[in-house]
Amino acid sequence: MTTQKFAKSGTAFYLTGVVFDDKVLNDDFYSVGEGLGGITVTARRSTDNAVFSTTTFGSGGYQLALAPASYQVTFSGGGLTSPVTRNITLGSQNAKVDLATDALGGTGSVGGSSDDVVKGTSGNDTLTAAGGAQTMYGYGGNDSLSAGAGNDTLYGGGGNDTLRGGTGNDQVNGGAGSDRLFGVNPNSSTAGRGEVDRLTGGGGGDRFILGDAQRAYYTDGNASSSGLGDYGLITDFKPAEGDVIQLKGAASDYRLGSAPSGLPTGRAIFMETSGADELIGIVQGASTLTLNSAAFSYV
Repeated sequence: MTTQKFAKSGTAFYLTGVVFDDKVLNDDFYSVGEGLGGITVTARRSTDNAVFSTTTFGSGGYQLALAPASYQVTFSGGGLTSPVTRNITLGSQNAKVDLATDALGGTGSVGGSSDDVVKGTSGNDTLTAAGGAQTMYGYGGNDSLSAGAGNDTLYGGGGNDTLRGGTGNDQVNGGAGSDRLFGVNPNSSTAGRGEVDRLTGGGGGDRFILGDAQRAYYTDGNASSSGLGDYGLITDFKPAEGDVIQLKGAASDYRLGSAPSGLPTGRAIFMETSGADELIGIVQGASTLTLNSAAFSYV
């Protein structure tokens, strides 16, 4: 799900979205013919328990004008076998919350402000930041959380989660479970450039991803610079729990050293180049590391 801007009137903003069964294409996105009408959408404001409600159109869509606040949103009636609840924070822009009934507990919630809190559920949630500085909680389930352009904070919680940073200086915390942690947007051709991201795995065997088959992350694009202004800081690396650092290429492409002066303490990972070796990451929590050990994986 994503947060979008729609037309607004006065001081109210809109909670909008679509309820659908995903039976036409089964691709986790709404398609014509999948909408469910007659579903009651109720928003209860957390500050005073005021209740606002509407009903989905025949196409499955709905919209509800609301003042900025935190709400508990409940979908009920119609073709739903039981009520479904989501939590949102509506701030300085509109919020879009879709409900796919074939994966209840897996759609999650979305923030509607440039600086707000986005909360998931006990199920498998997919949450995407809208922009600004957002804090996202996946809670239980195997969640997928993606940051936006601001300095975001992601908490996976329980389950085996995938957390992706954005273009800001993000904090990514996997929590319990075996998580995949990106401080960057892996789809960007300059992933990590100009960013300092903080990666915390938590319990379980986690994968800290500092590169993929296409590129190393956190390179500054300047062969004469060591790139000390962009790197991933791994705060709790525990090889005994199965933690792994993923890098592009091979062990021979890198060297380990002390963190440069003025940066957080730890073991620094440098990518060797024909010019100045490039700082990729700083690892805390492991006193000894070797590039050819099981603590590293290369793609």
